[in-house]
Amino acid sequence: KSASGAGGHKTLLYGHAVQLKHVQSEMYLACLSSCSSNDKLAFDVGVQETNEGLNIILSVLKDMKMNSGEACWWTIHPASKQRSEGEKVRVGDDVILVSVATERYLHMAYSKGYMVIASFHQTLWNIQSVSSGSMRTRNMGFLFGNDVLRLFHGNDECLTIPENWSEHPQHK
Repeated sequence: KSASGAGGHKTLLYGHAVQLKHVQSEMYLACLSSCSSNDKLAFDVGVQETNEGLNIILSVLKDMKMNSGEACWWTIHPASKQRSEGEKVRVGDDVILVSVATERYLHMAYSKGYMVIASFHQTLWNIQSVSSGSMRTRNMGFLFGNDVLRLFHGNDECLTIPENWSEHPQHK
């Protein structure tokens, strides 16, 4: 995933709103209006072609008096009391991601298989850098806008990839 909401190559700080873009599909992680979970207060999380939303999402967001682009924005918060808002996000930090549109946490749930949803239940995500947009000799260990990263579930040592993962996502 790519943290592009922090803008250019600026250092990512806790409290920043970010957009997460899937590298292969070039689609944005978004809080959708649907709910496939048993938790009826939760929202599905998926990817969208643009950060402005799809027609069906635009109409729901309009009814909720939200900006259509908010579906693709997430605020990043420290999971540890050793970090605070305004501090630089470091590679390896555990973070909490909150949907700007719904104020729900990015959460991994189990219902007939694992799924990622936006819920009132917190999930810790560990951030690992895969590569960066440019080589940096200073400030290594911090995350920047446009860095390519992977999100791991909590302290697990495995990627959170759904069982029905496909190299070619199907668009709805």
